[in-house]
Amino acid sequence: MENNSVAVLYSAGSDSSLVAIKMAKRFDQVHLLTFLRKGTHGTEHVLAGVKRLETHVNSPNKFVHQFIKTDKLLKFVMYERYWTHYRKHKKMVLSMCGQCKVSFHWRALIYCLENGIKHIADGAVRIANVYPEQNEVIMLNRLRQLYATFGITYETPIYEEGELTEQILYELRYSRNPKVKGQKDDLQFVCEQQVLYAMFLRSTLHKMPFEEFEKKMAAYYKEKLDMVEEMTKEYLEKGPDSRLAKLIEGPQES
Repeated sequence: MENNSVAVLYSAGSDSSLVAIKMAKRFDQVHLLTFLRKGTHGTEHVLAGVKRLETHVNSPNKFVHQFIKTDKLLKFVMYERYWTHYRKHKKMVLSMCGQCKVSFHWRALIYCLENGIKHIADGAVRIANVYPEQNEVIMLNRLRQLYATFGITYETPIYEEGELTEQILYELRYSRNPKVKGQKDDLQFVCEQQVLYAMFLRSTLHKMPFEEFEKKMAAYYKEKLDMVEEMTKEYLEKGPDSRLAKLIEGPQES
């Protein structure tokens, strides 16, 4: 048991639930962060998931859950220097899911800095590496560097277990079925706009090898995360006078 806290990006899905359970074994307190923006829904499933985690670990004080709005951050991430990025990176600017996750990780970084949290984890898995935030080349390596710059350790503790997540939760007696994803029991926080990213993938991957796709996406997201690092440093120096201060929306305890 490490005598400190950890933050977990939490949707109440199988992957983030398994990460929360793993982190609960290592840390005194686990901050579950669920980010809200237009187009997302299922907050009732998140709240039910938190209660389920508390029952599973038999510790009502282990978890602290927060809903945090990110509409302003996402809008900024999507449109800052838009035409400059478009001329340089072309269609990559349409990869909305990645931009959304940049805003989530950015807000998670600020939350950790504000609360003195030195560890953070999420449910990224290799089998979902078409998504930028779950791909080592595109975003994960740069995310680790970003968090480390501010003294925070970022982990993806189930990255190689993506195909086993549901079975592990079943064996832990957390879930009643060994198959959950895509089934009626798959009750979690969701984004109705994922179809936009599916359309982006369909129009992009049939024209280029996956390695080229990774390279192009990595170049685009490096610039986004470089911007996050620069503006976060400015925020720590200037506080309310910084550009970032105007984009931060406060957490809402659940």
